[in-house]
Amino acid sequence: MSSPSWEVQKAVYTALAANSGLTALLASGSASIVDGSAQDAAFPYVDLGEIEERDASTKSFVGGETFMTLHVWSDANGKKEIGDIFVQIKSSLNRQALSVTSNQLVDLTYENSRIFRDADGQTRHGVIQFRAITIES
Repeated sequence: MSSPSWEVQKAVYTALAANSGLTALLASGSASIVDGSAQDAAFPYVDLGEIEERDASTKSFVGGETFMTLHVWSDANGKKEIGDIFVQIKSSLNRQALSVTSNQLVDLTYENSRIFRDADGQTRHGVIQFRAITIES
């Protein structure tokens, strides 16, 4: 059985890459959804960021919570570009029934987001977080 967090990450990537509204906003379409360092990526792009996994088992089932952070990077002046990307990300993920293989995705919920100027003083950085509940099938 594979890790629930890995299954959630794959499902999130698939859902984001399939959203034409999102990929139209990104510099290189679905190629601008990356997992890891994108030092040479054109702005804007989405990075599948940190994952935290917690046990959420009960006497009735084995389950877990996965907290996933997505980072959006932009060199646009202002926050609108990242805000528009956030809207598309939320429409792809929040309360959507994404397909996972070895587990059942019970719920995927938007938790929070923020946009700020990066330490370089020019780049905008958006952070959006989701919480997934999974149980073993």
